[in-house]
Amino acid sequence: NLAGSLAEHGYRVLCVDMDAQANLTVGLGLNLRTIERSMAEVLVGDTSLAEIVVPTQTPGIDVAPSTIDLSATENMLFSAIGREHALREALQGWAEEHYDYIIIDCPPTLGLLTINGLVAADSVIIPVQTQYYSLKGFSALVNVINQIRSRGSTPTCGSWDCCPRSSTPAPSSGGTCWTSCARWATTTSSRTW
Repeated sequence: NLAGSLAEHGYRVLCVDMDAQANLTVGLGLNLRTIERSMAEVLVGDTSLAEIVVPTQTPGIDVAPSTIDLSATENMLFSAIGREHALREALQGWAEEHYDYIIIDCPPTLGLLTINGLVAADSVIIPVQTQYYSLKGFSALVNVINQIRSRGSTPTCGSWDCCPRSSTPAPSSGGTCWTSCARWATTTSSRTW
């Protein structure tokens, strides 16, 4: 994956799981039953990011885990002032000082958790299937990114990139896509996706 490729190049990577399904967390080897604090507590200010980050089995990659509690957190954030900046504020300082790259995995919806991820990001990589409905969703996401930029919510978000995925994955299609994304990642000056 992208984090693994960056770690192989000697970069320190923090993977932030902003999806309540926690696939990134599980995919990086964590057992959801052992997670005591997650991004849910960070976003509402109950704990700091540094307190929840867990090293993975891959050297150079740490994860800020997610749990199903993140679903309830999204509802709690709706009434918060500055709600779309919660993740950016959590990443400022400690995370920016300790990691070369921060990769934010967002849910496949345009809800408040995804908005937080977009506001916090310097750049965006969008994996998208080459199907009609996926492309409609892609168009909606690009509109949201442009709205965030135009409102000045993310002054550093200067670029986004699309990684097309075949609806029936071929052995080489995903690898080519992720290789090109990793190459792009190591040549860009951005740090947070």
